[in-house]
Amino acid sequence: MPYAIKAPGSKRALRKSKKRDRNNNFNSKEIRSRYLIACEGKETEPNYFNEIKSKLPRDIVVIAKGDGRNTLSLVKWAEKGKNKYENDTGENIDEVWIVMDRDSFKAHHFDNAINSAEAKGYKLAWSNECFELWILLHFKDIKHGMSREEIYNELSKIFNLNYEKDGKSEKLYSLIRKHGGCEDDAMTRAAKLWQSKDYISSKANPATGIFLLVETLNKYLN
Repeated sequence: MPYAIKAPGSKRALRKSKKRDRNNNFNSKEIRSRYLIACEGKETEPNYFNEIKSKLPRDIVVIAKGDGRNTLSLVKWAEKGKNKYENDTGENIDEVWIVMDRDSFKAHHFDNAINSAEAKGYKLAWSNECFELWILLHFKDIKHGMSREEIYNELSKIFNLNYEKDGKSEKLYSLIRKHGGCEDDAMTRAAKLWQSKDYISSKANPATGIFLLVETLNKYLN
């Protein structure tokens, strides 16, 4: 008895065809961009960017990691991370971002790290004095240089907690919004500081380039 041939227009055949098309579309869908964010801090900055990552479409790859490195060693660590990812996956990292603080590092160490990152084509989101300047800009305009301790004190008042002790482990992206922080204001304030900053990065206080990275990721938000 000859095998029955399913008519091309049958319901079963159509279902199989649609499933096959969906699978093909999914498998062939290109990832638009891949970002490696190398953070000086182990906890605060990676947590913040991973919160943003959770809100992005799944075809945007964001790898935010911190390893306690500082200045030039952070740039070298980022390069190793980029090479490892590309060798392991066969996929290219589109942009590498360096997130680091001026802190109390020697001026030439900080400036040399920035020059090294730029020479490799990496993007920069450094802060002077520290990353928390970006957080504070969600709540107030900052026109004069502030120490890390001063910024922490301000955030402790805003968040009603001891920021240095408890704030860093919080989900800052959500905490900012919970307390009425405005990202649009932070963007405007940070951009103004960035445009007027001293040419020598180690002398530019206050200044933060975090807004550049946030702006880059925000373009994928619906």
